[in-house]
Amino acid sequence: MSLQNLMEGYQPGDPPKVQRSGESYQQTYTYLRDNIERLVNRYRAHDRHDQTGRLIRDDIENALRRYHEYCIEQNLGAHYRQRGLARGEDVDFEHVIPAKVVRDALISGRMTVDQAFNVPTCDLGHAKHKELASRGMAKTTPCPFWFWRRYQGLGVEIETRQGELIDLETWNLDRHYEYFGDSLDSNRLVGTNLAS
Repeated sequence: MSLQNLMEGYQPGDPPKVQRSGESYQQTYTYLRDNIERLVNRYRAHDRHDQTGRLIRDDIENALRRYHEYCIEQNLGAHYRQRGLARGEDVDFEHVIPAKVVRDALISGRMTVDQAFNVPTCDLGHAKHKELASRGMAKTTPCPFWFWRRYQGLGVEIETRQGELIDLETWNLDRHYEYFGDSLDSNRLVGTNLAS
């Protein structure tokens, strides 16, 4: 059969929509966790710094971002938010530890996949996010353990998604995981949408 016969007038159908549920979050977690573990192992076995290695790192970061988007941002909402955001103000979902840093910590064995899935995220006003980038902090951080150092000088107060004001000087990665856990089980991912 010719390509013309196969493609002329072709219109793909819309796949059925997936209902968000405990099952869809568990499937997302399982699929992406297995895929990231496979990719990390493949990257570690790849003994050259070349485009293949770059593409594997990109795949790892894309999988992490997909998890953060589907299971955190669009379900529970960011772990933290800038206090006092005005209604209707442009807000960005921000990785407080940049995704590139998380990816590399995962590859080097400094962070588990579950920890990488539940790294600190923050709803930050768009203007403050741009200010962060203008200060050279778009893809880097002074210290991933003391992750709020990245926000020093922004003049913002930060609260948890539950509304608890945090101390940016003392709240570190250990405290983050004590408060939110290393990972999100499907029971916590469904039924409580705190993003709205």
